[in-house]
Amino acid sequence: MKAVLFARQLGASISAETCPHYLVFTKDTPLGNYGKVNPPLRDGDDVESLWQETTGCGIDTIGSDHATYQHRHKAGSLWNAMPGFGGVGAILPLLITHGVKKDRLSWERLAKLTSENTARLFGIYPVKGALAVGSDADFVIVNPDHEWILSTDTLHSASDFSIYEGHQVMGRAAMTFVRGVKVAESGAPAHKAPHGRYVYPR
Repeated sequence: MKAVLFARQLGASISAETCPHYLVFTKDTPLGNYGKVNPPLRDGDDVESLWQETTGCGIDTIGSDHATYQHRHKAGSLWNAMPGFGGVGAILPLLITHGVKKDRLSWERLAKLTSENTARLFGIYPVKGALAVGSDADFVIVNPDHEWILSTDTLHSASDFSIYEGHQVMGRAAMTFVRGVKVAESGAPAHKAPHGRYVYPR
């Protein structure tokens, strides 16, 4: 993070992304081989520093680094275990629980980190990342007070484990719309036919 901020001071156009696991876990969290990831989890001070830049303007986007590994990919020694794990479905509830609910993030900042800034960086704003005339009607209706438990079953990943197993969170996507069509409701698919399409950068 210091390198990114220093480069920006020199005039470099550089963006920075972090992932929820770097905002929630440390190297001392008892995850064993399941917590192996590149770059590795760090100390509590590093987690707090990342939160400061996520709250401020140092971090531009939140990604998942989602990898659908199975138990077998994490077996054996630490050196043989594959780095990475699933997490895309945990982004929103983790940011609400550890960000919004703890007054680290505003709803507006959360939207920028997970949608608007990403769309701008990929050159697809305002088709994506905005609610405006002429933009795709992509949006999520969130129940901010819905309490639930993250688990392998509730996260709907191809992975057969989750590093967030048993993690209690608040906030859940009640309904998800893509180009005005409801594609998910209460964590389950609501539109059977494929609805994605390629978005060309402008």
